[in-house]
This record gives sequence, C-alpha cells and structure tokens, in this order.
Amino acid sequence: KQPSAKVNRAQILEEQERRNAAAMGKKKEPVAHINRPLEENINRLQGDGYEGRSVTEAISILSTKEEETDKHP
Repeated sequence: KQPSAKVNRAQILEEQERRNAAAMGKKKEPVAHINRPLEENINRLQGDGYEGRSVTEAISILSTKEEETDKHP
C-alpha cells in the first residue's frame, strides 16, 4: 500500500477543475495574471486620515485624554 501524500485546497480544486474539463471535453485556459482583474492594495488605503509612524505617535492618536505638558524647565 502506498502512503497518501498531503494535498492542499488549491491542489484539490485544480484537480476537480481538470476532471470537470476532461468530462466536458473542453480545454481549460491557463489562468494568467494578465487575465485577472487588478486587486486594490489594502495596505495602502487611507483610513480616517490619522497616521502614526511610530509607537508614540500611534498611542497619542489612539489616546482619549489630553497630553500632559512637560513641567521640566
């Protein structure tokens, strides 16, 4: 008995599509990056307009109370 190999979802879906295409008698077109529509980069979306590039900036944006002034001379 031959041990079964691990397969992921993409491989299973690809195998199913290949079997369905063979059953239908038509040839499957290869999916290329050119044929797919462009997806918007969600990492570059602007949110509320607030931007904190450091930890202290992010905390100051998220904090609800006013910042205490530094009392040192």
